[in-house]
Amino acid sequence: MMHCFACKSGTVKPGRATYVVERDGHVAVIRDVPADVCPQCGEEYFAAATAQVLYDQAERILAHGSEVEIAKFAA
Repeated sequence: MMHCFACKSGTVKPGRATYVVERDGHVAVIRDVPADVCPQCGEEYFAAATAQVLYDQAERILAHGSEVEIAKFAA
């Protein structure tokens, strides 16, 4: 098990997270993202493959030009 790098006291566990990215006045919210989450402080860690999917999905959302868009994670 991995210890949390942020608080140094929690042991992260599999869970779900919400990822928010803001760029040039536009906001993308991606919900239900698989992550390891610290129960002590709430810090979230994404696997490399998940991070790549998040990046790609956020880029598509931000390209729409909506001020705010909320989406569910799509692997």
